[in-house]
Amino acid sequence: MKEKSCFSEFTILTYMKRISEAEKPGLVIALMLIFILFERFLIQCGLPGAIIYLLDIANMYLLIQILYNKKVERFWVWIVSYAILIIAAALVALPNYSVWGGNVVYTIIEIRNIVRFLIFFMACATFLTKDSIDKIFRILVAYFYINSIYIIYQYFTFHPEGTWMRGDLLNGFFGTATGGNTFVNALMLVVIVYLLNAWSNKEVRFLSLFVPLIISVAIAGMIELKAYFVEVAVIYVWYLIRKKKSNKEKWMNVVLIVALLVLVYAAIQYMLLEYPWFRETMSIKGILQSVTDTNGYTGEQDLNRFTGIFTISKSIFHGELGEILLGIGLGNAVSYSIGGNATVFNQLYDATHYSWFSNTYVFIQNGFFGVAIYIFIFLYMFFKKKTNKEMKFITEIIAVLAVFLFFYGEALKTDAGYFVYFALASGWIMVSKKKCVEIVE
Repeated sequence: MKEKSCFSEFTILTYMKRISEAEKPGLVIALMLIFILFERFLIQCGLPGAIIYLLDIANMYLLIQILYNKKVERFWVWIVSYAILIIAAALVALPNYSVWGGNVVYTIIEIRNIVRFLIFFMACATFLTKDSIDKIFRILVAYFYINSIYIIYQYFTFHPEGTWMRGDLLNGFFGTATGGNTFVNALMLVVIVYLLNAWSNKEVRFLSLFVPLIISVAIAGMIELKAYFVEVAVIYVWYLIRKKKSNKEKWMNVVLIVALLVLVYAAIQYMLLEYPWFRETMSIKGILQSVTDTNGYTGEQDLNRFTGIFTISKSIFHGELGEILLGIGLGNAVSYSIGGNATVFNQLYDATHYSWFSNTYVFIQNGFFGVAIYIFIFLYMFFKKKTNKEMKFITEIIAVLAVFLFFYGEALKTDAGYFVYFALASGWIMVSKKKCVEIVE
């Protein structure tokens, strides 16, 4: 007999008492992801921003469970890679505190920012099964539909004064503040990749993929997610290369490709009507210029997301080989302050918006060595043999997209990264484990 849903008449506390110790980590993972779906909305409604640290408490619980169950052996490559990165960057940070104004507290926070995703990834791969991970994916799909409706409502009703880019503020339950787009983008990628994999495995109907894919492209046009068009192309090209298709599926793919091309064109045209200043950016010349130009993201004194590392090497590190290779250390370039005391580096270079992109933020604190470790981890995830064959496509394509996200924005340094690492873990779940607790009826 199935467990009753924790979302029905039972409180979470009562439900936690009723399930076994082996089943609790899976429920904690699900609750963490659900919390992230609403955390920005809750903060915008007046709750303190410190509520995000509830995720750290949950992560500590998951780490204890991993260690208690002795489940770390198969993650030694990840653990060693992250350990080398953290130790090297922490050692570099110490002698640089006096130069850049960092301190031990900043370094500890930055270590937390790195290891939280590793812990969560290992927990997902250890405690989730095909059945339980499917249920969590379905929660994300349901939320995607609800949030899309909310975004469409905001598009027609929310017109804030004094902003030239309201698309950045149309994020549904991810809030009406800059940065919500990062969460919308990560969620849509995870949902579409999951549904594409499920359809190719004949687990869902064609319309179950087609409808949300069309909706996601339309949403991308409404809220100015230019990168999403590129990401969808990457997803679909890899699907065409990787997945075997029957004759019926080949015809369905023709329909899907034609529909996508028409809709993407329409979405871009609609986006240009709403944001006419993108017309030059969306041209072939504009795209090439945005990738190679060193003038920066806004065209002023900030960094370009793809060439920022080279600008930092030349203009900030002044060609110093030690800083280029190892950075200035964890905590010495944090983009936040404690007690109003920002680091010297942040005071000097905040106008470059180095914290807007994961790759430039990592490069400044960890150097080329840190950037290489991040890219290595994603490539390792791509090539490493998976334990869950049914979902290995999800891990492969998300690993490719993670490299893109690492350079494109800040998803991998925000809580949106939990969506990415959850999807990455799907290829390593233990398919032979005892069936996990029913999370959704």
